[in-house]
Amino acid sequence: NLIWLAGIFVTGFLVWLTDPRFDVARGYLVGVLTFNPAAVKMGWLHIINLLLFLGFWIYFPFTHMTHMVSKYFMWDKVKWDDDPNIGDAGMDEKIKTYLGYPVTWSAAHIGAEGGTKSWAEVATSNPWAPKAEK
Repeated sequence: NLIWLAGIFVTGFLVWLTDPRFDVARGYLVGVLTFNPAAVKMGWLHIINLLLFLGFWIYFPFTHMTHMVSKYFMWDKVKWDDDPNIGDAGMDEKIKTYLGYPVTWSAAHIGAEGGTKSWAEVATSNPWAPKAEK
């Protein structure tokens, strides 16, 4: 995959050296987008770069590189989507249900006590507060 990408970038750089304003590529793209393909004289370097680029985008969905797309939805969106939960009754019910579940692992740093406390108790307590004397 990296060799393929390097090939695209190297041939793209060589195309830029021979056609700094990308007039040939622009003419080809305008012809494709307007369904009016004109006879654009493309050099062999342009053709190799175009074939490498198009081939890569055909191959791309079948690789592990689609991870970069899924990462947005599975990591960044979860981590940074901090919109407040206001007026969503369905979500409120789900949260109440989840907060009632017991914490099933022993986590001394949050005072979970291995299954004896619910998530609501853990979330609303301060594990570092001084213990009340009996």
